Order: sequence, then C-alpha cells, then structure tokens
Amino acid sequence: MREAIEQHRLALALDPLSPVINGVLSISLAAARQFDEARSQVELTLATGGDPEYAHSALFLWGSQMGLTGEEIASHGVILARSLGASDPQLAAVIGHALASDGTDEELLFDALAAAAVLAADSVFPIRQLAALYTGLGDHETALQWIERADPENDLSLGFLAFDPALDPLRDDPRMQALMDELGLPNGYDPEADTYEPDTSP
Repeated sequence: MREAIEQHRLALALDPLSPVINGVLSISLAAARQFDEARSQVELTLATGGDPEYAHSALFLWGSQMGLTGEEIASHGVILARSLGASDPQLAAVIGHALASDGTDEELLFDALAAAAVLAADSVFPIRQLAALYTGLGDHETALQWIERADPENDLSLGFLAFDPALDPLRDDPRMQALMDELGLPNGYDPEADTYEPDTSP
C-alpha cells in the first residue's frame, strides 16, 4: 500500500487537478488508515469534479474516522442517499448523527437503525455500504448478514470489503474471516506490516 500511495503521489504531481488520480489516492490513503490526508483528498476529488457518489459515500461512511462533525456526516449521507434514489434521503441524516456519536445515546441509535432498515429496503445502497452502516451503528449481526448476501458477479463494490475501514470491527469475527475466504478477499490491512495478508510467522 505504501508503494501504491507513492505512485499515486507521483502521478498527482504530474496532474494535480486530475479527479481520477485524486480519487484513487484518497482510496489508498483510507485503506492505509491515513484518515486526515484521505479526507483532504476526498474533498479535493469533489472540488475537481471527480466521482461525487464515491466522495459523498467516503465522507459519510468514514466521516467519524476523518474527524467530521455529525452535521457534516449527515449532510454527505443525505446527498448520497438522494443520488442513489432513496425514497426518503433525509433518513440518512439520523444515521449520520449516530455514526458521529459515541454510541451512548440509545434513542439515537434506535432511530438510526430504524432509518437504516428503511434505506436498506429501498435496495439502492450497495451491500458494502449497508454493511458499513450497520457496523458503524453497532449492529454487527445485520452487517454480517448483508455480507453473506453478497453476489460477487453483480456487486462491484465487494472489492472494498477487503480494506474498508468501516468494517474493521468485524474482522476478528470468524464469520467475517470465512466470508472473506469465500469471496477470495483478504480480511483487512495491517498498516505496520503494510500487508493485506495475516502474519503467519511463528
């Protein structure tokens, strides 16, 4: 991942306003858990006319790790839900505030889980995003159930499961490990070792 980031930086030096390069670099930085710089790159992706759906998704689902406020996360969630065709995009605002909270407000979490259920029923969010939403709201069981429904042939977002920071709380679960094996994907990234493979040394 470090080498990939360096290559992306070199490419960006040649074309600083490229929305594609900015977007790819932001994904690599998020995968490497370098959230401050990833946020800057995602915001630059928006500013340079890059993929708005990806950018708002990143700022919604990774917003708490990137240091966004509840209002900011909620705003990006509503824009994302609207762009995906959700029947009630404003429900994403409730989820955004819950994602930014410390998880102690039971009423907020209850409302956010109810909102997530409605958005999930719309069938407009990719499975990876739904799994990330439920993980962020502390409902790991539902998150795993969504990943179990994954269809590698029809859902291009599944490659993100391998590194998505929002799914890190699931990675020690044996079901998650088995699901990643079944999908042929590594289960997370180790920033210290700079590898997607588990350390099997004695």
